[in-house]
Amino acid sequence: MIIRVYTSNPDNVSDRVDRAVSHAQHISGLRKCVQGLGTILFLVPSEHDCGETQSALTARLKMEQISDVQVAGTTGLPWRETLNYGIERAHSSGATHAIILSGKAVNSCTKEVMQNIDNLLSKHTLAVVGVAVDEFKYIVMSGRVLNTFAVWDVKMLREAGGFDAPNGVEEIAPMIRLCRARGACIGVLDGSDSALCIADSPEARKRHQRILLTKRSRQMLESDRMGVSDMENFFKQNIFISC
Repeated sequence: MIIRVYTSNPDNVSDRVDRAVSHAQHISGLRKCVQGLGTILFLVPSEHDCGETQSALTARLKMEQISDVQVAGTTGLPWRETLNYGIERAHSSGATHAIILSGKAVNSCTKEVMQNIDNLLSKHTLAVVGVAVDEFKYIVMSGRVLNTFAVWDVKMLREAGGFDAPNGVEEIAPMIRLCRARGACIGVLDGSDSALCIADSPEARKRHQRILLTKRSRQMLESDRMGVSDMENFFKQNIFISC
């Protein structure tokens, strides 16, 4: 499970660390009832961080003694090189699937949702399963899976070239490549009704609003880059299963 955690403001490090520890505890608790939940990997994109988050989180997790949790610093963009690093780590560990989860969506990672994901993947060959959460439900249920909460087939994603978007909607390009190569291979799941939990800082709230307001336009630009002019229909037609 891959979760990115970082802040450019040193004053917010303590809050980010508290949230990350809470996330690790929540996910660790699911291991009692959900099979196959592997390592929790916190990734800190160092060029976008203030330089204090990785060491502070590493020390705190050691103190809390939460099992099977790792922290790694990365270079490059948070939505591109950082996530590709996480996927390569998953591949190296022998994992068949990797969950990419935003810290703001951790509350949606429940026993029921995880069991539904397992059920889908056990019955169908899917490149990716997206969980539709809160404000992003319409987007995900329309087939445009978001790394707010997504489960990727590691082998397929690597074969599709991983994430290479220039503008932060990294899911679009590999999904287009995968659907062109394999046909409909997207699964979408209506998640729990829990709301996204945004970090309590002006920086985080502004960033979330900016992402929300520009998501569709950036997805359209990325689809155009990939040669897809009718984004809405392309993704709807390539949903293999929706539930």
